[in-house]
Amino acid sequence: MLKHLFSPARIGSIEIDNRIVMLAMHLAFATEDGFSTERLKNFYVERAKGGAGLLIIGMAYVDQAGKGQGLSLDIYDDKYVPGLKEVAEACRAYGSRVFLQLSHQGGTALPKLTGQQPVSCYVITTRKSDMPPRELTVAEIHQVVDKFGEAARRTKEASFDGIEVVASTNTLINQFLSPITNKRTDKYGGELKNRMRFLLEVNESVRGKVGKNYPLSYRIVGDELMEGGNGLAEAVRIARELEKIGADAINVNLSWHEAPVPQIAMSVPRGAFTYTARAVKDAVNVPVIATGRINDPILANRLIEDGVTDFAGMGRALIADPELPNKARGNRFDDIRPCIACGQGCFDVAIFDRPVTCTTNAAVGREEEYRITKAKKPKKVMIVGGGPGGMEAARVAALRGHKVSLYEKSQKLGGWLNLASVIPGREEISSLVKYLISQVKKLGVDVRMGVEVTSDLIYREKPDVVIVATGSEPIIPRISGVGGDNTVTAGDVLTGNVKTGKRVVIVGGSGVGCDAAIYLAKKGTVDAETCFFLAGVGAVDLDAMLSLNRKGTKNVTIVEMLPKLGRGIGISTRWTIMRTLRELGVSMISSAKVERITDKGVIVKINGADKLIEADTVVIAVGHRSNNKLLAELKAKAPEVYGIGDCVEPRTALEAIREAYDIAIRI
Repeated sequence: MLKHLFSPARIGSIEIDNRIVMLAMHLAFATEDGFSTERLKNFYVERAKGGAGLLIIGMAYVDQAGKGQGLSLDIYDDKYVPGLKEVAEACRAYGSRVFLQLSHQGGTALPKLTGQQPVSCYVITTRKSDMPPRELTVAEIHQVVDKFGEAARRTKEASFDGIEVVASTNTLINQFLSPITNKRTDKYGGELKNRMRFLLEVNESVRGKVGKNYPLSYRIVGDELMEGGNGLAEAVRIARELEKIGADAINVNLSWHEAPVPQIAMSVPRGAFTYTARAVKDAVNVPVIATGRINDPILANRLIEDGVTDFAGMGRALIADPELPNKARGNRFDDIRPCIACGQGCFDVAIFDRPVTCTTNAAVGREEEYRITKAKKPKKVMIVGGGPGGMEAARVAALRGHKVSLYEKSQKLGGWLNLASVIPGREEISSLVKYLISQVKKLGVDVRMGVEVTSDLIYREKPDVVIVATGSEPIIPRISGVGGDNTVTAGDVLTGNVKTGKRVVIVGGSGVGCDAAIYLAKKGTVDAETCFFLAGVGAVDLDAMLSLNRKGTKNVTIVEMLPKLGRGIGISTRWTIMRTLRELGVSMISSAKVERITDKGVIVKINGADKLIEADTVVIAVGHRSNNKLLAELKAKAPEVYGIGDCVEPRTALEAIREAYDIAIRI
């Protein structure tokens, strides 16, 4: 079915079995001093077994002074070669080709890791660096160039099939390329041809060490999306120059991490930035790798078929399911564990150099230790609660051969994920619910809907193991006026069980409150497809189109007691949520205490003074408390009882699924 995605292709002198490329990502699986580990090797071997055509491992730092991430790989010394060679050969044994990504962080290197002041093309300041870098002298530039060459030599000695050099995302080469960061007045600054000089010298050094037939790819920025930065036209010029000097492939990355444009959030349409890869592909004759929210093999196949790209770069999709390629090749699309682009287990932890996990795949980084095997003695397992944790526990327990029954008191599986998925821009969450439901059904789990489980029922059923996943319930604060005709909960709003007036005040600015605000503020807006049609036929101009898409029929205000809204939202996502709230015209009031609710609205105390915020409807969204009554009852009486997810403590789906997996793997 996906003949384009699963056709072989070449990068330089090597043939690759298919067009799926696992992109390099910071996993924080290396040692503190930059050596590879069994954990890192097992992670990539699992993706090789899963059928990815090319694995790009990294980043690996070519210079101690250029290290910008903790627990990341190094290759600035020969001592790193044996460990990296073990990784490369282990992956290649399963048919995947393996590249190593070489990098120097330049001005964004971290002194706490390097023990020295960062260096760059110029004295720049960034949000990430602990201190501003000093400017490299010409002699020092030549030294760094030589270090790239030596790192390339070691990569070849470590038995990798090829190299990817990072020239993107505000690393040193990109700092030379970008007019934002390169203000030099010598031969390395000024016009783009001069700003490319460092890149060209790196290429010459690398080629001199590995030879002309060794595959060499470059990861470049398709558009920096930063004021005064390189745009798509410059990316095309850089790609053409790289082709001239012998690059075998061009990997087109999105932009800087610092760009004020959402790139990785689930609100970003799948493949939204692949237009940059298309522009590069139109300009060069070497293979192009497209990146950015390509987490669907059908989309990947279409991009290749339509001539947008030669290879589909996937990162988080292959973290979520290392078997995605093999499952797609076998038309087993329902079995692909989806990446929902939540960022909770990957970007939100990698930013702080903590080992990567995954909301949908609890085995990430624990591939060997947590491999699902058949239980020595099958047991009768009863699971109470059909949210993500309950379904994951049922899935894993059934795979291990246990006789599993799953009880859900409502008529719908999915729990709070069903509510989260109705938020505009968060629809992708529903793919996780669909996956879990399909797996539970395929594995023959006895699903019983509309049944509220009591301790008496459990005693009658006599299970060997009980897993309680009863979730949480909304907290109803003791505020005068709560419970009146004009007050509702966020859950009531998101399920569509209640109507709200034109003026809405949301009490509580955590994740749930922000979700409810976006949901309500989008009421009455015109969808993007219709807006595009209206603009395309000349019915409206660009400003009117944006207004139609962003201005709804309700006036929404969030009131939060804390100084900052968005409590509990991951660092890689929160800023996009705040941006969306501002675009939709939601009023946000922080450091405000709700005194009482009246039929006219909400009385809040701000800076010691009471203020009335008029409202037709008041939405309560101050948080949740564990629904743990059944768990408490059973722990005192039943022999083997486990609690998972919100019924233990309100948290995210990541914790619920991880706990479910951890318990089901050992019962």
